[in-house]
Amino acid sequence: MMSRNGRPELVSLLQYMKHITLENADISVMDKRILHLDSIVEEVKQTEEWEVVKMGILEIGLGKGRHVTALVLRRRNTRRQKHRLRYCIRDDIMCLL
Repeated sequence: MMSRNGRPELVSLLQYMKHITLENADISVMDKRILHLDSIVEEVKQTEEWEVVKMGILEIGLGKGRHVTALVLRRRNTRRQKHRLRYCIRDDIMCLL
């Protein structure tokens, strides 16, 4: 976020949310709400729930990757089949002549 327009508390909150760390140099105001939010974030990161969330995100990503791969392979096979069909039809026509 390049803009620094707005209330410093809001800009600092958005900067925190962008990098999820208090060690962000762009945070100009260490508001108590940001500190509280950071403590909650750290607590969640240390729990098993965070591991479940990360694994869920990974599974979703892998699933989408598999889906895209299947679509690409299906499209590639369809093109090959069309190409073969064209040559078979051409060969059949040539045999008739």
